[in-house]
Amino acid sequence: MKGSALKSDRKREKHRASILYVEDEAITRLTVQRLLQTRYTTIYQAGDGREGLELYKLHHPDVVITDTRMPLMDGIHMTKAIREMDPDIPIIFITAHEDAAFVEETKKLNVTRNIIKPIILRDLFDVLENVLGFSASSRKHTGA
Repeated sequence: MKGSALKSDRKREKHRASILYVEDEAITRLTVQRLLQTRYTTIYQAGDGREGLELYKLHHPDVVITDTRMPLMDGIHMTKAIREMDPDIPIIFITAHEDAAFVEETKKLNVTRNIIKPIILRDLFDVLENVLGFSASSRKHTGA
C-alpha cells in the first residue's frame, strides 16, 4: 500500500519540462532516463553528441544534460554548436574527468554545472530544479 501511494505522489510531482539527456553508455542512459521520467514530462535521449545535436534542433528542450567524452561528437563540441543557436539554455555536464583545462573550457562555454561521476541523483535533481525554477527544498527526496 505504501509503495503505491509513493507512485501516486511521484506522478503528482511531475513537472512540465523537457530535458535532453546525452550519454554514450546505454545502461547509464536508460537508468537515468527512467529516473528523470519520474519527475519531468519529456525526456529525449541520445547516445552521442551528433544525435544529441539533432534532437536539440528538432525539440528545443528546456535543459541539456550531457556526458563529455563520447564517440562521433563529444559533449564539448555539441555544446559549442548548441551555444551558437541558444547562448542561454542550461547545460549540465556529467563527467568522470575534471582537470584545469576542462574546467576552463566549461567556463568559456557557460556550462551551468559540472557533475562528477558517479552521479548523485539528489545533486542532479537539485540542479535541475534550480535551473528550471522549481523549489527543490519544498519536496521530499525519495531515495534519490
